[in-house]
Amino acid sequence: MKKFLVVCLAAMLLAACGEHTPPAVSPSPAPTARTQEAATSETATLGAVKEQVTIERDQAAVLYDGSPMPQQTLPLYYRGARDGMTWEEIAEITGFSADDLRILNPNVTEDADGCVQGIVGEICLSEAWSIPQTEVSRVTVTMPGMPEPYDSGTYQLPNTMTDDAARVLALAYYEMETTGAGFTTEALPDTTDYVKVTSGVRYDTYSQLKAWLESVYTSEAISGMLDGQGTDPYYKEGSADELWIQGYAFDHIIPQSGLTCTEPQEQKNGSLRFAAVCVCVTDDEGKPLDEGQGRLYYAPVHLVQTADGWRVDRAEVPF
Repeated sequence: MKKFLVVCLAAMLLAACGEHTPPAVSPSPAPTARTQEAATSETATLGAVKEQVTIERDQAAVLYDGSPMPQQTLPLYYRGARDGMTWEEIAEITGFSADDLRILNPNVTEDADGCVQGIVGEICLSEAWSIPQTEVSRVTVTMPGMPEPYDSGTYQLPNTMTDDAARVLALAYYEMETTGAGFTTEALPDTTDYVKVTSGVRYDTYSQLKAWLESVYTSEAISGMLDGQGTDPYYKEGSADELWIQGYAFDHIIPQSGLTCTEPQEQKNGSLRFAAVCVCVTDDEGKPLDEGQGRLYYAPVHLVQTADGWRVDRAEVPF
């Protein structure tokens, strides 16, 4: 399985969804105060952000085939960051009780420092969790010149988010799905781990990449992505502002039926926490799974309001 960069302040290996065709998106509504706010932020980062973002508000969440989001209860799992973490730290990220996590994952042990050990694949958060019926906005990111299917991506995000917050989160998800796409590269003589980017649809130098990241993520998140935190980061700075990448493209390997979300909760500091929820109720060919076979995956999100607008501090891959 190929490696993939994860934006949760660390690099991680993550499975992802099967190929899907997002719901059609109609033109965005007439400008509102929130739209004007987003337009101001877009102008401020125009040099870094090339992607076009369209927001269709006040939508009921649907599966990728357009059918209504199921109203059923399924097991819920977490596949995100956990290396060197305690149950209490994982509980803080996910919002689930540390004691409940210990009970639901009896095969996971703890070392002398309380860090979890023996986790393979995923952590069970709940044996029976209701699929959220959150009202959403369908946010589409398009990038002319990118090869298909990477030229666009549509994401169902909480309808209560401002345009600016929805825009940066959609861009973060688009970056995750298009990692490794749209580049022309050449081999480096002294390393086999990276290739040098010679041209790119979205950016082709390290400084351009960093400017793009700064328009979407917090500085803490960017540091985790570019420093690697114990693993080799996907992007690396070469000499003379060269952009080096590890060369592989993002793979979709979870047979995901749709993507929805929980309702954002405002924190005392004004930030927002919620989760994207991957819904798996069909197989690779889109046929309904037998009873008891379906499952959900939980991908925490943390958005922070900064002087430059909303930024993504944590967005674990929900595909």
